[in-house]
Amino acid sequence: MSKQTTNSKFLDLLNSKKGLTWICSLVIITSVIGWKSHSTFNRNEHLLPVGCDEFGYLNMAKAISEGRLFSDHVDRPFADELIHELASKNSNPDSYRWMIAPHAYHLGPNEEKIINQYPPGVGLLLAPFPIEYRRNVFPIASVILGCMALALAGRLAAGEWSIVSLAFVPILVGLLAQMDAVTLELRRVDSLAPTYGLLIGAGWLLPRRPIWSIALLSAATVFRIPNVILFLPFALAFLVLGPNPARSMLSVIKGTVQVGLVALAGGFGVYLAYAYFLLGHPLKPTYSVIDQELAEQSRILDNARFYFITHRSWLFPHLIGLFSLAVQGFWTRRLRWFVFGILLCLFNYGFYLTHKVQIDYYPYATALVCFGLAIGVIDLERIGRRAKVAVIGIGSLISIAMATTIGIPNVNVKSSFESKIAPYQVAFSDVHVVWGELRTGTVGYAADRAGFRYNWGSDSVRLQTMLWLRNHGYRQAVWIDDEGMKSQEEIESLLSAARIPYTLKTSEVLGDWLLIESE
Repeated sequence: MSKQTTNSKFLDLLNSKKGLTWICSLVIITSVIGWKSHSTFNRNEHLLPVGCDEFGYLNMAKAISEGRLFSDHVDRPFADELIHELASKNSNPDSYRWMIAPHAYHLGPNEEKIINQYPPGVGLLLAPFPIEYRRNVFPIASVILGCMALALAGRLAAGEWSIVSLAFVPILVGLLAQMDAVTLELRRVDSLAPTYGLLIGAGWLLPRRPIWSIALLSAATVFRIPNVILFLPFALAFLVLGPNPARSMLSVIKGTVQVGLVALAGGFGVYLAYAYFLLGHPLKPTYSVIDQELAEQSRILDNARFYFITHRSWLFPHLIGLFSLAVQGFWTRRLRWFVFGILLCLFNYGFYLTHKVQIDYYPYATALVCFGLAIGVIDLERIGRRAKVAVIGIGSLISIAMATTIGIPNVNVKSSFESKIAPYQVAFSDVHVVWGELRTGTVGYAADRAGFRYNWGSDSVRLQTMLWLRNHGYRQAVWIDDEGMKSQEEIESLLSAARIPYTLKTSEVLGDWLLIESE
């Protein structure tokens, strides 16, 4: 399609009363929802990153803005020599793979550099904003991206600029806002929230526009790469349940190639390019070996207890989505998408039940896909006038309710951010490495100092590392008051036994730490 044709269609849209109404409505809806999410989830939270996810994504955004995405995200001039030294004395790299990196980082599969385990989507989303505003702007960016994806899905599914389909955007947002499992991810910077609209949109388009559905799923993978496992069931739905099912081997091959090209042209292709430039091969995973390990057979039952009983926050959204599909399936006597939804959820849960690491939000994606499917199986063109008016009315009321409850944050973001990072910069201004635990990523983010995880290695490997750094002119701090650290007595006993001299230092904000001078 030529640029002139594209411009002509855009001008026709602006000159169309329906199209102009649709665009204005979309701008209003996304603005209201975006600002509402900000005032709700980040009213006074101008804090430094905490936890593995926030370390990973915010440090990656910082690295992107500094032009160092594919190199060390925090200066480690000693990294190459230290890794070589540890490799020469320890046959198992797992003994130091996580110790010499902060949370969300590890020694990569090629054992040459320390890498961030996450895909680049969230980092790319936040990098254009000033560093002090990134955590604050995350809910706004996430919901605007989600609204755009839902609006696109509504437009493509309806085949026109339908206000009815657009009205589903605030309805869905209002429903999701009632679920703690959903809103929790807007309070912290991670990969789930930016994918909400993409995954719902993917489910919405699957019955009628499956290629576009796969394109949205592909976009979701650049934020959260485990969503790549859904390509298989989506491809099967495209080949078997789509509007033009494959009926011969040739059409199966053509359909498979088409799915592959669409996936590569979207976010998944971006991830593969990222892995290639980072690791030298597009199929090398950035996640550590811990996250890839399969569960032992005896652990599967424990995983089931975890996801279905003790940490079932995402189970209820799954049940709501499946219930909606069931009601429509039995009402219309067409159950194929309800059956597909069940199989999709079983496939997704089965994947996580058979993997070692347990995180409550891991199975989240199929719940959102089922929400989208529940809308996608509705024939919006055939529903009655009263039903259309009701959908538009409900969507409008939810939008108005959000608009009238918007709060105005009155905290000086930049000043607050600077006051939070100042203690780190002052305390660790003269050291090169900070040994800690739960806030080692914060050290890198706030003070540009290399964070090491004290508890993630044996005493012998830890001492090897400390001695090598000391002998090569690097000053170290052991942050004994960091969360999750061993007791001060244990740490001092280890250093004394190895005859490593240290000095006790105190920070009014950060507490006590031990300074190990270089030789």
